[in-house]
Amino acid sequence: MAIQLPCAITFPSKSSIPCPAQRPSPRRACFTRRNRLLVLLATHATKSHSKETRFKRESLSMEEALQMFDKMLRAEKGKRKAHISSFNELLDKVYQMNYQKDRQFTVISLFNRMIQEDGVQPDNYTYNILIRCCFDTKRIGLAFGFFGRLVKQGIRVNTFTFNFLLRGLCVNNGVSEAAMVFDKMRKMECGPNVVSYNTILDGLCKEGVIEKMEKLVDEMICAGIKPDVVTYNILINGFCKEGLTEKAEKLMNEMISAGIKLNIVTYNTLVDGFCKEKLIEKAEKLVYEMISEGIKPNIVTYNTLVGGFCKEGLTEKAEKLVYKMISAGIKPNVVTYSILINGFCKEGLTEEAEKLMNEMISAGIKPNIVPYNTLVDGFCKEKLIEKAEKLVYEMISAGIKPNIVTYNTLVDGFCKEGLMEKADKLVYKMISAGIKPNVVTYSILINRFCKEGLTEKAEKLMNEMISAGIKPNIVTYNTLVDGFCKEKLIEKAEKLVYEMISAGIKPNIVTYSTLVDGFCKDKLIEKAEKLVYEMISEGIELDVVTYSVLVNSFCKEGLMEKAEKLVYKMISAGIKPDVVTYSILINGFCKGGLTEKAEKLMNEMISAGIKPNIVTYNTLVDGFCKEKLIEKVEKLVYEMISEGIKPNIVTYNTLVDGFCKEKLIEKAEKLVYEMISAGIKPNIVTYSTLLDGFCKNKLIEKAEKLVYEMISEGIELDVVTYSVLVNSFCKEGLMEKAEKLVYKMISAGIKPDVVTYSILINGFCKGGLTEKAEKLMNEMISAGIKPNIVTYNTLVDGFCKEKLIEKVEKLVYGMISEGIKPNIVTYNTLVDGFCKEKLIEKAEKLVYEMISAGIKPNIVTYNTLVDGFCKEKLIEKAEKLVYEMISEGIKPNIVTYNSLVVGFCKEGLIEKAEKLVYKMISAGIKPNVVTYSIVINGFCKEGLTEKAKNLMNEMNSAGIKPDIVTYNTLVDGFCKEKLIEKAEKLVYEMFSEGIKPNIVTYNTLVDGFCKEKLIEKAEKLVYEMISAGIKPNIVTYNTLVDGFSKEKLIEKAEKLVYEMISEGIELDVVTYSVLVNSFCKEGLMEKAEKLVYKMISAGIKPDVVTYTMLVDGFCKEGLMEKAEKLVYEMIYAGIKPDVVTYNTLLKGFCKGGLVKKAEKVVDEMISLGIKPDAVTYSTLDAFARKG
Repeated sequence: MAIQLPCAITFPSKSSIPCPAQRPSPRRACFTRRNRLLVLLATHATKSHSKETRFKRESLSMEEALQMFDKMLRAEKGKRKAHISSFNELLDKVYQMNYQKDRQFTVISLFNRMIQEDGVQPDNYTYNILIRCCFDTKRIGLAFGFFGRLVKQGIRVNTFTFNFLLRGLCVNNGVSEAAMVFDKMRKMECGPNVVSYNTILDGLCKEGVIEKMEKLVDEMICAGIKPDVVTYNILINGFCKEGLTEKAEKLMNEMISAGIKLNIVTYNTLVDGFCKEKLIEKAEKLVYEMISEGIKPNIVTYNTLVGGFCKEGLTEKAEKLVYKMISAGIKPNVVTYSILINGFCKEGLTEEAEKLMNEMISAGIKPNIVPYNTLVDGFCKEKLIEKAEKLVYEMISAGIKPNIVTYNTLVDGFCKEGLMEKADKLVYKMISAGIKPNVVTYSILINRFCKEGLTEKAEKLMNEMISAGIKPNIVTYNTLVDGFCKEKLIEKAEKLVYEMISAGIKPNIVTYSTLVDGFCKDKLIEKAEKLVYEMISEGIELDVVTYSVLVNSFCKEGLMEKAEKLVYKMISAGIKPDVVTYSILINGFCKGGLTEKAEKLMNEMISAGIKPNIVTYNTLVDGFCKEKLIEKVEKLVYEMISEGIKPNIVTYNTLVDGFCKEKLIEKAEKLVYEMISAGIKPNIVTYSTLLDGFCKNKLIEKAEKLVYEMISEGIELDVVTYSVLVNSFCKEGLMEKAEKLVYKMISAGIKPDVVTYSILINGFCKGGLTEKAEKLMNEMISAGIKPNIVTYNTLVDGFCKEKLIEKVEKLVYGMISEGIKPNIVTYNTLVDGFCKEKLIEKAEKLVYEMISAGIKPNIVTYNTLVDGFCKEKLIEKAEKLVYEMISEGIKPNIVTYNSLVVGFCKEGLIEKAEKLVYKMISAGIKPNVVTYSIVINGFCKEGLTEKAKNLMNEMNSAGIKPDIVTYNTLVDGFCKEKLIEKAEKLVYEMFSEGIKPNIVTYNTLVDGFCKEKLIEKAEKLVYEMISAGIKPNIVTYNTLVDGFSKEKLIEKAEKLVYEMISEGIELDVVTYSVLVNSFCKEGLMEKAEKLVYKMISAGIKPDVVTYTMLVDGFCKEGLMEKAEKLVYEMIYAGIKPDVVTYNTLLKGFCKGGLVKKAEKVVDEMISLGIKPDAVTYSTLDAFARKG
C-alpha cells in the first residue's frame, strides 16, 4: 500500500534555505554532543547537583533524564535558560535508550512540553530526532508534519534531514514516495549525497528492482558522487538476492579495480549469495580470500557458510567449521547452533542434533525458541513423538514459552502418527495457554481428516475456522480440494474451488492440478481436458506436473495419440517434459504393446538431455518382458548399468518374471543368485515369482525346496506364496501334499484366504473327491471365511462332473441364501451338467430362469444347449435355438456350427450337414479340421466314401490340413466299404503328408484286412506297427485273434493269446470270448470250458455273451445237461441270461426232443421277466410242426 505524502508540505527552493558549507563527521559530532551535554547539565543544575559526579557519566537512566529535563525547564529567574542544543542532547539520549519500549513517544512528549513551557525554538537537529521517532512508530503523517513545521520556521533544511526522510520512507515500504522526495531533493541546492543515493538504492534493493538500481548508480556517478563501499555492498546484495551471483562477483572485482576496499559486509553478502545458489565451493574460496586480505571472518560469515553446508547436506563439514570458528576465537551463538541443529534434523540425525543442543547449553548459550522448534520438528519427522513431547516440557521448564509454531509442529506430528486424541488435547491446551490456533493449525487438522477420508469433518472444521474469524489460505483450500478428490467427491471439490474464488483467493497451479488429477482418476477425461484449456485461457502457466497428470490419464485410458500430442504441445508451450512425463508416456506405450514407440521415445528423451531414471528403465524392461523380447530386455539392462544406473529389486523381479514366463527357468534362477551377489536381497515377490515359475514348469521338487529356503532365510511367507505351491500340488494331483501344506500354513499363523480354499476345493473336485471338497467348504465357513462366487462355481462344476445333480441344485440354493448371486459361469456349468445327464428340459428351463434373473446367455450357454439337443436327437430344437441366439445378437461360432453338423450327421441328414457347412462359410466362419472331419465321418457312415474323399480334397484346397482323426475316419470308411486298397493308399498319403499313423489307424486297417480274410497282411501290419514304435494294444490283438479264429487258425489264435500274456497284456472278456467261441465252433468243448474257468481264475468275469457261446457249444454237441447246468451257474454268478441264452437252450432241447424241458425253459424266461422274441416262437413253432 502506497504512503500518502501530506499535501500541505512545500519543499523549500534552492534560494530559500542554503545548505551548511561544512558538516562535521557523524562520529565527531556525536562525541562533541555527548561532552557538551554533560557540561550544560552541570551548569544549569543546582549547586548540590553540580558536586555530584553522576552527570559526568556517558549514560543516563530514563528517570534521571526526565529529572534533568524538568530542571532545565524550571530554571530560576535571573539564570540563563538552557540552550536548544542541550535539549537536543537530552532528547537524543532518550531516543538512544533501546531498552525502553515507548522511548519514541517519550521524545515527542518531551518536545511538546519544551515548546509549550519553555518557548525554546527547535532547530534542524531537533526535527531530525522527531522525524526518526515518527518513522520508527510508523507515524508517517506526523513525520511530514514536523518536516512542514521545520520549513515554516525557516530553518535551514540540510541533507541529513532529507536522508532521515528517505530512510524512514524506505523502511516503511514507501520506496516510490522516497523516490519523489529524492527527485525534489536533487532540484535543490542542498542536493543528495552518497548516503541519500545509498538509502534509495537500499529501498530499490528490497523491492528487487535491479535495473532501476543500476540506472541510479549511473546517475549518481554522472552527478559527480563517487559510489562508496556501502553503494557497492547494496548492489552486490541486490544481485545476490536475485540469484545473479556472477554479476555480484563481477561488481566486487570492479570495486577492487576502483580502489575501494572490500569490507566484512561485502564478503558476507557475497558468501551468502553463493550459498543460496548452492555454489558452496565458491563461498569457501571467498572466505579464504577475505582472510588473505586481512579481513577476519565474523560470526555472520561462519553462520552463513555453516547454513550453506547444511542446505547441501554437508553436515560433517558444517560441524567441522563450527569447531574451526571456535579455534579462531569466535564463539558460536544461538544462530550458529540453530543452523547446525536444523541441518542435522533435515538429514534425520536427530541424535546428533540433540547432542548439539546439550553442547550449546553446556557452553552457556541459552537456546531460544528457534532451536527448540527445529528439534521438535526433527523428532516429529523421525516419528520420535515421545521425544518431541519431552522436549516441549524441557523448554517450558527452561523458561521458554512454546509459540504457535511449536504447537503446530507437535499437532502435525501427532496427526501423522494417528494420535488424534493427543492432537485434539494439544489444541485445547494451546488455547488455554492463550495461543489462538491460526490458519496453519486448522490446515494441519483439516489435512489429518482428509487423509483419514473424513471429509465431512474436514469441511465442518473449515466452517468453524471461518466462524472464528480465521480466513483459510490457499493451502487450506488445496488440502480440502485434494481430500474431496481422493474420496471421489468431485462435485464438492469443484464447488469448493468456486467458493475460494468468491472468497478472494485465486486458485494456484496446485489447486488446478489437484482438480485435474481428481477428474482423471474419476475418468472424467473430457472435464480434465476442458479445465486445462480453461487454465491456459485464464493465463495460468501450466507446469510440468499439470501436463503430466493429464498425460497419465490419457495413457491409462489408452488414448496414446492424445497423450503424445499433449507432450508435444507442452514442449511448444516452452515447458520441458521431465523424466516423470517421459516415463508416463513410455509406460503407456508399453501397456499398449507399442514397445518400439516406447524405445524410440526413450532415445528422444536422452537426445533432449533428460537422463532416464530407474523407473524409466524398469518400465521399458517390463514392456519388453511382456512382449517376450528377452534379448532386447537383456541388452537394455546392460545399457542402464553402463549409464551408472544400478538395477534395483523391481528390475530384477521384472526380469525373473519375464524369464519364468518364457520358461527360461535356469536363467531366472541364475539371475536370483546374481542379484544376491550384487547386494540386493530377494524379497517375497522375487521368491513367489520364481516359485510360480517352478510350479508352472512342473518342477514341484524345486518349488518345495525353494519354500524351505525362504523359511530358512527368515522370509515370512505370505498367503500368496503358500497358495502358489498349493495350486501346483493340486494341478499335479498331489492332493495329500496340498492339504498338508494348507494345515502347515495355518500352524505358521497364516490364515488361508478364500483363494487358497478355492484352489484346494478345485483340486479335490478335479480328482473326483467332491465329498472332501464339500467338507473343506464347510471348514472355511466355520473359520469365518465366506466362500465367493469362484468357490461356489468350482464346487458346482465338481458336483456336475460327478453327476450329483441333486447336490448341485441344493448348493446353488445355498449360495443364493448367502447373498451370492449366481453368475453366467454358474448357469453355464449347470446347463452343461443337466445336458450331460440328459435332463434337457431342466437345462432349457434354467436358461429362461437366467434370462429372467437379468443374466444374458452368452455363446457358451447357447452352444452347450445346442449340443445337448443334438445329443438327444432334438435337431429341430437345436436349429430353432441357433435362430434364437442370432435374433439375440449373438453370432454362432465354429463350435455352434460343429455341434449342429454333428447332430445332422448322427441323424443321417448328411445333405443338411453339408448345406450348413456352406452356410457357415457364407456367414464368414471358416470351417476347421473338426468341421470337415465330422462331415467326412457322416459320409462314411452312410457309405458315401467317394463324397468323403472329395471333401477331404476340398479341405486341402481350402488350406486346412487334415489331421490324424480325419484320416482315421476315412480309412475306417474305406475298410467298412471293403475298399482295402483305397484304405492302404490313404495310409501312405498320411505318411507323405507328415502325419504318422497312430494305434487307431493300424487297428482299423488290421480289422479291415481280417474282415477281408487277408490274415497274412493283417499279421504283417502288426509287425510293421511294432517296428514303427507303436505297441499293439488289446484291441489289435483281439482283432487278430478274431481273424485267426474266423479263418479256423485255432492254433495261431491260441498261440497269440499266450504271447499276449507273456507280453504282459491283460486279456479282457472279449479276448477270452473270441477264443471260447472258436473252440466251441470247432467242437473243442473241453478247451472252451477250461478257458472259461481260466479267465475266472484270472479275475475276469465272463459276461452273458461268453456263457451263451459255451451254452451254444454244449447244445450243438448234444451235451444238454452241461448246457442247462451252465445257465444255472451263470444265474448263481449274478449274470442274468438274456433271450439269446434261453433261445440257444430252447433250440438244444427242441432238437433233442425234450418237450417238457423246452416248456420249462419258456416258463423260466417268462418268470425272470425275459420276453420271448420272434426266435423263441419260430423255434417252438418248428418243434411243434416236427412233432
